[in-house]
Amino acid sequence: MQPLQSPGVIGSVSAEVLAGKGAAVPGRLCALRKTEEAIRLALAKVRKEAARKGRSVQPATLELAQYVILFTTVPERDWSAAEVLERYRRGWQVELVFKRFKSLAELGYLPKYNDESAKA
Repeated sequence: MQPLQSPGVIGSVSAEVLAGKGAAVPGRLCALRKTEEAIRLALAKVRKEAARKGRSVQPATLELAQYVILFTTVPERDWSAAEVLERYRRGWQVELVFKRFKSLAELGYLPKYNDESAKA
């Protein structure tokens, strides 16, 4: 896949990830180039985290921070790269709502009073 040069450009490429015991899981990487503002914020975050940990930032990290990249096993005939990224974005919005609800309800930590009540 060629680098995605313009903000909002979407691409995908076949890929494999290694799972347990070295088994390869076939799928594809779907990528979206971030906007210039989002890139600026992502790079600042990467640099701040590296400085906090006393590490140098690798060039590949700076390059990858410019994209939203997802691995999926959903075939392209079922969902295009744009559909994968959009569904992920929507799902992430739901996760943020749940996180906010947990914060408002102070459910970040639930004390357990006995072993049976701690089981999910």
